[in-house]
Amino acid sequence: LADLSGVIAFEDLSLNQKKLFPSINYSQHNYLGNSASSVVINGDLMRVGSRIASGIEIVDVLEDGIVLRIEGREVSFKALNSWINM
Repeated sequence: LADLSGVIAFEDLSLNQKKLFPSINYSQHNYLGNSASSVVINGDLMRVGSRIASGIEIVDVLEDGIVLRIEGREVSFKALNSWINM
């Protein structure tokens, strides 16, 4: 499993930090334990290295979610959860 030290959970971010993220509709999670793992976010099939938006990259697909990198910080996001940025 991935080393999650230094990774902050999305739900633990402040509201101002969460507002840096675009709306995320996480509708599919295919964990295969290798580089073939994929997710569907905002209708797009994505893998490690994919960008959800400018400056937000998927750095790992875990058994129960993904790890995103934004502004040099790694943030975990639980599988099949969504975030609506208003």
